[in-house]
Amino acid sequence: MKQIKVSKIILSFSLLLFLALPQSALALSIDAYQVGVDDTAITDWLSNYGSSKVVEDFEGATPGWYQSLGTNIGTFSITENTLPGTGNTSYNVKVENSNEPFFEIRNYDADGRFNTTPESGGEGYLDSADITEIKLALDSGYRALYFYMTDPGDVGAFTSTSADGVTKTIGPGQDNASLWFVGIDAGLDNISTITWSTNDHTNDGFGLDGFTRVPEPATLLLFGAGLAGLAGFARRRKFNKS
Repeated sequence: MKQIKVSKIILSFSLLLFLALPQSALALSIDAYQVGVDDTAITDWLSNYGSSKVVEDFEGATPGWYQSLGTNIGTFSITENTLPGTGNTSYNVKVENSNEPFFEIRNYDADGRFNTTPESGGEGYLDSADITEIKLALDSGYRALYFYMTDPGDVGAFTSTSADGVTKTIGPGQDNASLWFVGIDAGLDNISTITWSTNDHTNDGFGLDGFTRVPEPATLLLFGAGLAGLAGFARRRKFNKS
């Protein structure tokens, strides 16, 4: 009888936590806010988490052109659908006449794209160099993170961030050198891949910087602990019956 009461307590505790969680906390979500315009929304997003840690600011990466680059957060690479840039920041204009797509690790601010982590003492960031698609295959263990995007859509492109089937798009007509906060939360799962794409590969690229890990909300931790406790109790009860 005592064991039954314990199981009911754990089950009720987990159920209450489940009902208290917003639906978005259980499924992957992407939010994009413009810094300087949506600062309250950014503060509210960050208030759901504890202390954060910058994982990748590209200060350790060698400036240059890449089709694939391993970093502290995972591997950035072009996709099979990537079209090369044809704008002033593209590889075939700045380096040579080539139809091969490349992105760039920069240590200088230009074209409305810039380093967003000056406190780290460097100038590094990833620039799309006007190609149409870049992906990041994340290392394991990232349930929530945020990063900064510079200068998306100032000429006329739709710039999209996608993760595991969910997409958030920043429309065209943005100010030159606009700065955006993008937060991704996978709820109870891990984020596996992030893809950035644009429909314009002439002069509409974007910069990426300041990839930061944030811990999952305490409510999710409690919910997970409740489920783990319930599963453990069920295993013990099954063992005692056998």
